[in-house]
Formats: sequence, C-alpha cells, structure tokens
Amino acid sequence: MGARVHSHAFMPLLGTPLRGATPVPLDAAAMRELERMESAGAMYGQWRKHQEISAGLVALRAPRT
Repeated sequence: MGARVHSHAFMPLLGTPLRGATPVPLDAAAMRELERMESAGAMYGQWRKHQEISAGLVALRAPRT
C-alpha cells in the first residue's frame, strides 16, 4: 500500500520514565531485516545513530572507578 516506517532505536533519555532502562542491542536477524526494509525503501530513519547514542548514554551513567 506504499507505507514507509520511520525507524528509531530506544534511547533512555533523562526526564522520561524509562531514563534508567538499559537498551538491548539488536540481534543479527533484526539488523538484517531493518537493513532490507531500508534498502527496499520501506523504512527510513536514524536507527543506527540512535543505537550509538543509546550506548553512549548508558556509558555516561556507569560508575567511574
């Protein structure tokens, strides 16, 4: 029908109820499907960049020794 998915990856942002949640990396099968949908023009968005940002946010709140 021509719909396109606007994709995002979960980011635990401050000030939100899920601020303390830890994102789980996508498995290989999910990554392949997202890439397939993207290359077919069925999906667009910054999900790859969001994954990087999520990892950085989690790293920032890790205890420093």
